[in-house]
Amino acid sequence: MVPGDVAFLTQWLDRKVVGADGGGAGRILDLVAHWSDTEETPPRVVAAVIGRPGEQRTVPYGALSIDRDQVLVSRDAPSWEPTSTDLLLRRDVLDQQIVDKHDLRVVRVSDVRLAVVGGEALVVGVDPGYTAVLRRLAPHGWGDRIARVLRLKDRGCIAWSDVEPTTLSDNGAIRLRTSLHGFRRLHPADIAEILEQLNPSDRNALLESLPVETAADAVTEADEEVQREIMEQLDPGMAADILEEMEPDDAADIVQDLSGSKRKELLDEMEAEEAEEVKELLHYDENTAGGLMTPEFFALPVHVTAQQAIDMLRETAPEAETVYYLYVVDDDGRLSGVISLRDLIVAQPSTPVWNFMVEGESVVRVMVDDALEDVAAQLEHYDLLAVPVVDREDRLIGIVTVDDTLEELLPDSWRRRRGKRHNAARSERSDRVE
Repeated sequence: MVPGDVAFLTQWLDRKVVGADGGGAGRILDLVAHWSDTEETPPRVVAAVIGRPGEQRTVPYGALSIDRDQVLVSRDAPSWEPTSTDLLLRRDVLDQQIVDKHDLRVVRVSDVRLAVVGGEALVVGVDPGYTAVLRRLAPHGWGDRIARVLRLKDRGCIAWSDVEPTTLSDNGAIRLRTSLHGFRRLHPADIAEILEQLNPSDRNALLESLPVETAADAVTEADEEVQREIMEQLDPGMAADILEEMEPDDAADIVQDLSGSKRKELLDEMEAEEAEEVKELLHYDENTAGGLMTPEFFALPVHVTAQQAIDMLRETAPEAETVYYLYVVDDDGRLSGVISLRDLIVAQPSTPVWNFMVEGESVVRVMVDDALEDVAAQLEHYDLLAVPVVDREDRLIGIVTVDDTLEELLPDSWRRRRGKRHNAARSERSDRVE
């Protein structure tokens, strides 16, 4: 069992081990924990590594008992063979970097919390606090006493259910049965916040473990410098896959900041159609409508009926960034009008869209080389969620959404908060469309 004074891993480690004959058997070198069959149940301590460096053996946890400052091992204790999925708590957890999924912070484990449930010792959490450090520097309870005298206020232990590793490498991380499964349930903006705290190798390991759609959303939400580092250091194939999953304007913003050689490498790795969209956007100044716009929008031929428009919308809308407004173009792609979803829904099915669209000078638009401030002014003045972008021949070539415009105008300190709302809203819109 785990008595009150050995509720932490470091209170077990290096304790003297005495055999049944009273002779010394070395010290506790590590504890072995076995994963449960369900994620909800924490790992169970099943064995201990005892002995001396270079001369050690692993015995079942049940063969040990505590006697004051030493550990007794039974005479007939059999050897225990750890499996590849077992955790060695000192080797795999202690002093390793982990992610606290609850508070979205990267911390280093200073101790591991143990608890007895039904006669079994369970790994219930990790302690990254100053008190844990003092506990290791001043054993036998003195560390905790010093912490109380100093009135240290740690956040406390992190529940094991909130722990995720930051890398899957063999030389410095907690090993999981499945690849970083917990991260997949986090919001992309939260993953981005974690990415910004990790070193490059751990950051890349995390991204490579995620579905590419989730990785793309997370990178989109990350700080610009972190985005650049990811694309420069990530495997080119993986980086290209992530860029392909992004909205073209977001991908172009990232590619624009890369070195010339890396930019070419990633564009060559991308699928031809996606790469061409990004290349087109790279021609425009990032502070103009062309630099802000996405080339993915929903446009209707001027001659279709309301019912035909609805059928087209159902078929293609999931690929459009926004369907708040439906733009109408002529046979040459020139912007002829705009209709709202409400007008489309209430129109008689056989009515041509040109019969109820807003047209002429009433259709608000911006030129591809209009400045960011002018685009924002149009959106604000007419209270629009998106504005069409046209070239000098009045051909519709993209749209600029209000959230992308705000992102460029807001101070850096506000962008993360806006990013969370933007990404959540985009997910909700996608769910409604699908």
